[in-house]
Amino acid sequence: MLVNEKCFICENKMIVHLKGRDLFMWVTEKYFDIIKCEKCGLEKISPTPTNNEIKNFYPPNYYSFNIREDKGILTRIKEFTLKNAYSEKKGGIFLSKILNFLIYFGLPLQKEKNVNFLDIGCGDGSDVELMSKYGWNSYGFDIGEKVNIKNIFFDYNIANVDFGKIKFDFIRIWHTMEHIQDPERFLEKIKEILNEGGEMNFCFPNTRSFGAVFFGKFWFGRDVPRHLYNYNLKNFRTLLCGKGLEIKKVKYCSINSLAGSLGFLASSLFKRKIDFFNNALVVLFFYPLEIMLYFLKISDVISCSVIIRKMSR
Repeated sequence: MLVNEKCFICENKMIVHLKGRDLFMWVTEKYFDIIKCEKCGLEKISPTPTNNEIKNFYPPNYYSFNIREDKGILTRIKEFTLKNAYSEKKGGIFLSKILNFLIYFGLPLQKEKNVNFLDIGCGDGSDVELMSKYGWNSYGFDIGEKVNIKNIFFDYNIANVDFGKIKFDFIRIWHTMEHIQDPERFLEKIKEILNEGGEMNFCFPNTRSFGAVFFGKFWFGRDVPRHLYNYNLKNFRTLLCGKGLEIKKVKYCSINSLAGSLGFLASSLFKRKIDFFNNALVVLFFYPLEIMLYFLKISDVISCSVIIRKMSR
């Protein structure tokens, strides 16, 4: 069914693709349409939530707000990877490269001179603190009422944040792009605050993944209603090119997304929250398949990650 809305990337018609509800945090029983561009495949939830609704979509127990208190195995692997990457031992550096290949976290594994790091979608700021430990001048941004807490900025739109004279050498936009209300304005802002030759690292759900097709409305990567938009590599490349940004490297990665999708399906069937996303046994069971999907470049759910640089003029 056609809707009265055009795709903001390619300006083609959008159709109702699926209907979904919150199966992750269970903060609302409201159903949303997932509309999809007929040409480029961009997905968007409809109706667009208000700021007040969005605020309620992220309760205090939302996972990214509690990384410091509950260090799971992935957090420990990330910390171990960075510890080895920034060591002076060749063996440690080699080990960190292997770990970074197997489980990609989108954090810089080396530092040059006096450099600034920005983590957009920083949650409780644990990665901001972690990169400070390894010599980066670290800052964070997340969605919330406008306030600055030390080196972390909160606002509903990063375009409203005044970073002063600070320019960044590495900007991490990790599982964040899908939560952004105004993607075009967002990209213009981060391009403005990126140092010439600096690097951005995006990670976002891939709507052309195995999981997106197989699980449909129960795909973990759709995470209704927190994911306002969902992308694939082709339409994301088009969006970036329109802002003078060029993709330099693509890396597919997926860890516990199949488990998350299975949890969504089970939650819907049994009418209660069933969490396989944080169940280590279920995650390990599916991990061989996740690796296979990685090599096939149809990585199931969580991310198609991209490294981009400003285009040379």
